[in-house]
Amino acid sequence: MSQTKRFDFVIIGAGSSGCVLANRLVQHTPFTVALVEAGPSDNHLAVQIPFGLSVLSRYKKFNWSLETAPEPHCANRQMFWPRGKVLGGSSSVNAMVYIRGDKADYDAWAEACDAPQWRFDNLLPLFKRLENNARGPDAYHGIGGELSVSDPNHVDALSTAWIEACAEAGITHNPDFNGESRYGAGLYQTTTGHGKRCSSARAFLTPILNHPRFTLLTEANVTNILFEDKCAVGVAVEHKGNLLHLGANKEVLLSAGAVHSPHILMQSGVGDGEQLSRHGINIVHDRFGVGKNLQDHLDVIVQANAGRPCGYAVRPMQWAQYIKGFVDYTRHNLGLLTSNIAEAGGFVSSRYGSPQRPDIQLHFIPGVLLDHGRQTSLRYGFGVHACNLYPFSRGEIQLSEQPQQAHPMIKANYLSDRRDIEIMQDALRVAQQTLAQPALTSWYPSPMEPKGELDERAEIDFIKSRSETIYHPVGTCKMGRENDVDAVVNPQLQVIGLNNLRVVDASIMPTIVGGNTNAPSMMIAEHAAQMIISTYFKDTQHELTSAH
Repeated sequence: MSQTKRFDFVIIGAGSSGCVLANRLVQHTPFTVALVEAGPSDNHLAVQIPFGLSVLSRYKKFNWSLETAPEPHCANRQMFWPRGKVLGGSSSVNAMVYIRGDKADYDAWAEACDAPQWRFDNLLPLFKRLENNARGPDAYHGIGGELSVSDPNHVDALSTAWIEACAEAGITHNPDFNGESRYGAGLYQTTTGHGKRCSSARAFLTPILNHPRFTLLTEANVTNILFEDKCAVGVAVEHKGNLLHLGANKEVLLSAGAVHSPHILMQSGVGDGEQLSRHGINIVHDRFGVGKNLQDHLDVIVQANAGRPCGYAVRPMQWAQYIKGFVDYTRHNLGLLTSNIAEAGGFVSSRYGSPQRPDIQLHFIPGVLLDHGRQTSLRYGFGVHACNLYPFSRGEIQLSEQPQQAHPMIKANYLSDRRDIEIMQDALRVAQQTLAQPALTSWYPSPMEPKGELDERAEIDFIKSRSETIYHPVGTCKMGRENDVDAVVNPQLQVIGLNNLRVVDASIMPTIVGGNTNAPSMMIAEHAAQMIISTYFKDTQHELTSAH
């Protein structure tokens, strides 16, 4: 027997976007809000301590642990796709790197969608409103927001040396990747504060958890969105063995991410009619673009063995630093355990990019990483992740061909466009070049993977057989003009052809941003909240800025 409860807004997904939406609607409207999350609470040390990132990939409790279908251009491998299944979503399991992308990324959205409100100059105030930057306010950064953004208070010597190596390789130092330019190498700012991870849940749910107009359901699985004709009226949820119907008096807001938002739409009868019919799903709304336009940052790792103890190795010689790190953290919330591990990085250009708009991102790791951290390495070493920021290839999220399979089918279609292979070759070469500089020689490095210089054929084989996701899928509920058959939502993020239903997460990106996707996902929710509130109140600006 199902139970019915009614709210003004029902939000599906307590990830990077959903937590921001919930906060804004509770704080700035008189409406009731329900937030539904498939995963558990984020109250766990591995989530809250930044260095816990090193073991989080092994906690299936907090992870959807998805896999792609066999990738035809990547040696037919089924590739691991970790996605956060916990309060805060992937913002609770990511590397906490705070990057917005390039101004041109957002201006391209605005032009493609004929929506000037999505131009970067109009979005920058939203990024700043969310932010409480430890450096203080300036033209690009804000204070007073809920999201703590800070410089690292612990930096491994290898990270500092790698930045010097980049300078030796001709990559200039950049102190702020979210400032005037992304090009260069330096230390990342992270979504941390007071020595702890500042996930979307910690930042935006904590202030409203006890609010009388807010209801949070964890470990609650959304089976489908409920419709009356072309109007979304609620959500069906499995929770603690019960089937709940959460009625939405005003709107259903879908914030389940680039994998699960299109999947929930398809399960609810919204999507490519031919695919829905083939799976026996009643068609509520035939919208071809649902699940299409999938984009992700493909990543290749260059790793070196070290000839002496260093970095974050799991070796007896390193135990003393971990003991000291534990003491520093428990006493002062300082030290090694505050590190996000990916402390340093940078942005450079392939043959298709330019210094004005770099298209390769680097993440330096002062340790050896095996299988996304799911395997333990006993080696001393370090490595550089290098990813293609603007892939030409497009993939798709589909319904699974196996009826008993609860997860969707992921067809990333990596490297299907030849240009992406060429960009990855350039990324591989620049990563190798940085590790070959004099600044790192005191650690006596020797190539680990690849084993040395490669000819072009060997480079391509290495890329196809070793590249992996760096966890930034977007685009599967594309924002676009209402006459764009591939678009799923309009610039107000309303599902085209349906009423009272919006998608608010990274799936709406028409094209992927040039960097980590966590901060942009929060900004999308901030912008959506502004548009939602303006639907019900005239004095929108007052409503959204009164708290800051």
